Amino acid sequence: VSKEKISSISGFPLEGVRALELSEIWAGPFCGSLLADMGAEIIKVESVQRIARGSVNPPKGSGAYPNGDPGERPWNRQSNFNAINRNKKGITLDLKTNAGVETFLDLTSNADIIFCNYARSVMEGFGLGYEELKKTKPDVIFMLMPGYGNTGPYRDYKSMGMAIDAISGHSFLRGYPDLDHSTNSLVHHPDAAAAVNAVFALTTALIYRGKTGRGQFIDMSQAESFMTHMGEVFLEYQIRSKPRERQGNRTLQYAPQGVYQCKGEDNWIAISVVTEEHWKSFTRCIPSSNLGDEKFS
Repeated sequence: VSKEKISSISGFPLEGVRALELSEIWAGPFCGSLLADMGAEIIKVESVQRIARGSVNPPKGSGAYPNGDPGERPWNRQSNFNAINRNKKGITLDLKTNAGVETFLDLTSNADIIFCNYARSVMEGFGLGYEELKKTKPDVIFMLMPGYGNTGPYRDYKSMGMAIDAISGHSFLRGYPDLDHSTNSLVHHPDAAAAVNAVFALTTALIYRGKTGRGQFIDMSQAESFMTHMGEVFLEYQIRSKPRERQGNRTLQYAPQGVYQCKGEDNWIAISVVTEEHWKSFTRCIPSSNLGDEKFS
């Protein structure tokens, strides 16, 4: 593409799109921040009764705060919350009251998208299910993204990324071979994966509405969404008829890769050789070895 063509492009792809976000923790807020990055106007609707989970991270000294200090307004200083709620507007409503519902419906009348990562029954409980919202905005795009979708035997289970990590089998694969398989990490990939897939689903729905004039309801199961990251493992099981073992710091893609014990007490080194150039440099660092032999190349 020529420089002239690039310079003639202005604005962002989702400019003019307005979305109402009702979400907490990571999956929903991250989805909203990605939409905002593309130019959408995101109005984050929060409870007037309590602070959303994920917005405050006590106690003092937590790495989530600048200099470890929550300050007088910790909800404005929590780095994780700020990172995934950038470029958004906000409003607090009590959706258990008629006034709160009426205000939300007023917002709905001027919205293109509404998305929510609460348990599947929450919006219906407020009287704000898809059928009700369509009466206010017939072409609205409405997404619910609970842990296990809106149908099926697990639909009423409440969930977050750590539970989906376990039920998908992902936590079984992570860690060292000698660890208990119930061990889970503090990085919950299903949240981030669901957020990205939700963005694709919503932008696809916008394209569909642009062609047909029709909105739609999107049933976004976070667990189902994460299964796309497990395809290689499922195929391997079909071929080998046994589950993949935990690999610790190692990988199937290249070697050596891992943390290795050295001479001396409790001395270790981390090695990661990804490319041929890395390997040549590695062998030069250990001149007394025979790693330079072609059989190791």
